[in-house]
Amino acid sequence: TGITILTDVSITHIVNHAANHASQPQPRQGNSVPNGDPIRNRETDKNNKYKVAAAAVHKEFIPLVMDTYGRMGKPFLNFLKDVAAHTALRASGNVNERTQAIYDSID
Repeated sequence: TGITILTDVSITHIVNHAANHASQPQPRQGNSVPNGDPIRNRETDKNNKYKVAAAAVHKEFIPLVMDTYGRMGKPFLNFLKDVAAHTALRASGNVNERTQAIYDSID
């Protein structure tokens, strides 16, 4: 038995709010953080679009969002950790030392 998880994968970029894709990004002029977090913004958009519908059919929805630099949102990271933990549990006893060390290092 298990649960069914519905996901939506999205890749975003830090300058994804440009008026058109041909425009050049403007200098940030010393700001350490751009306006908003594009990953979190996309996760919110995906949750607003799918979470209620998924719950209505008794499913869990997880937005899997990352940026073009490889940074992942917390739900994506938690999903990968859960998959790794489940895989390690199913493979326990059938995993070599190196692979087990990798599984054990995942918080």
